[in-house]
This record gives sequence, structure tokens and C-alpha cells, in this order.
Amino acid sequence: MVWMDTLRGAAILFVVLFHAAHVLRLAGLDIPVWIDAFNSFFGPFRMPMLMMLSGMLLARSLNKSTGIYLWGKLRLIAWPALVWTAIFGVTIGIKYEWWNPLFWVNSTYLWYLQALLVYYLLALIVRRVPPWVLVLVPLCLSFFTHDSFGLHRLLFLMAFFFFGHAISAYRATFDKMIRSRWTWLLAIPPLLLAVASAISEDPDGLRYVAPLWPVVAAGGIVSVKVATKFGRGIGVVGLQYVGRNSLIFYVVHRPLLVWLILPLHTWWNLPIPIHFAISVAIALLACWGMVELAKRTPAKWLFEIPAFRRRKLKEESLAAS
Repeated sequence: MVWMDTLRGAAILFVVLFHAAHVLRLAGLDIPVWIDAFNSFFGPFRMPMLMMLSGMLLARSLNKSTGIYLWGKLRLIAWPALVWTAIFGVTIGIKYEWWNPLFWVNSTYLWYLQALLVYYLLALIVRRVPPWVLVLVPLCLSFFTHDSFGLHRLLFLMAFFFFGHAISAYRATFDKMIRSRWTWLLAIPPLLLAVASAISEDPDGLRYVAPLWPVVAAGGIVSVKVATKFGRGIGVVGLQYVGRNSLIFYVVHRPLLVWLILPLHTWWNLPIPIHFAISVAIALLACWGMVELAKRTPAKWLFEIPAFRRRKLKEESLAAS
């Protein structure tokens, strides 16, 4: 599913652009209105899209044995979340001391990986529950929660994770919907939401609003339809590269932006839009370099536990399949 790499790459790119503006603001710089408006336009859809795409691959993961399943999530989600929380905390700083459990949970941009780990662990427990139930329950609960310690966000995005799982469970129906010309009508509410988010006074836009969940879901469906229409241009291939290596781009980009933005401002004192563009470009290039470097040890240990049990686990996986 090449379109999945395209969408994941686009979502990661929008996350990088959002965080670049956020870091500029933390540095005390004034952000042009159009940058905030651009980020807010995509604000309602960035993280729901990433969660939906992850959920669409859940069924394949659940076909593995429990040991392989848990080891994979520990090796490829929990490990990089811990490693890069430590790197971020040591080099940039977190308001909690490292021995405080809150240092490690929900205190940095890595909350996304932590939430994803929760969803995968929960999915193992409720694997026999119909997918539509797994969508409705967290969505309904999100109406009664506030975002204290991220609980509302956790439930809101959980519904998207299992929405992706539901799509894979009813794949034939979903494919038929994607091929239908009438699906383009679903784009109208998400476009209106995106515009409303862009012109809202909140720089974060209209994110994680429970009553708007169906509109954001419609945006996800239309985005899949759009992605399936893309060709193989240089820009699309670049997005697909980012999508295939989304973990590395996600965990690396935020510290890089923090390390880059203040020195660039001190050295050059560039206009903010140029500063913004250069910071994003350098961060993306550095992430690309890290992807290539991570193909070799020991650099890849920053992103996955050394696979000292690889051969045994591979044999178990083949037996389970």
C-alpha cells in the first residue's frame, strides 16, 4: 500500500512544520500569522491520520504469536520512546527530575509513541471485541474527559487507532467507498473544519474536539482517496521515504529543531519565515542522514533494541504464520 507511506510521510512533515513553529515561539520569536494558519489548517488531522494508519496494520500484528507481538512493540516502540526521552531530557530539559515517573510519561513530544504502545497492549486484550465497539467506547468516553494529563487526547486518538483497525476488518467495503466518485462529497465537512481551525484564535487550531470526530474521520477517508491518485513524482517519492522511516523522523526532528533554531537566530538573525524554512530543511536533511546512519550498528540501537534474539524470534514467527 504505497499510498499509506505517502500519507504517513505527509503527516510527519506536518508534525515537523508544527513543531518548528512551536520551538520558534518558545524561543521568544514572533510567528507570522500565515505560518500559524497553515499549521492550524492541518491541525485537526495530523495525529488522527497517524493513528488511523497504525490501526490499519493492527490485524497483521495480531496474527503473530503473543511473544513476537509484545517483543516487537517493546523493541520498536517502547525502546525508542525511552531512549529519546532520555536524550531530550538530558540535552534540552524536562520540568521533572529523571527519577520522577512523570519525566518518562507524557512530558515530551514522544507522547505519541507512548499512546501507541497503550493502544497496542490494549488491542491484545480486546482482540475478540468487534472493531466498531472499540471505536465507539473511547470516543464516547472522550466526551466526558478534559485534557488533564492527556486523557482526553488519549481516548480521542484511540478511537482513530481502532477506526483504522475497523477499516482493515471491512476492507472490501472501504475499497468500494474509496473507488466511488460520491466519496468526494465527504471532503466538504473536513475542508470547512480545516478553514475554521486556520482562522481560530488558538494557534493549536481545533484539535481533539470530540463532537468533530466524524468530520476528522471523513477527512481521513478522503485523504486515502487522494493519496491513491498520486503518481511517482519527486515530492511524492520523498514523502514515501519519510513515511517508510517515520519512526526515525519523528523521534529525531524535535531535538534537532531545538538545537538548531536558537543558534541560527543568534548567528544570522534572519527574517522569521526564512529562519523557519532553513530550520525545517536542515532538520529534515539531518533526519535523512540519521535514517542512513541507523542502517548500521551501533547507531540503530537508538531506535530499536539490539536484536540478540532475532534468529529465534524469526523462527517462532514463521512457525506462528
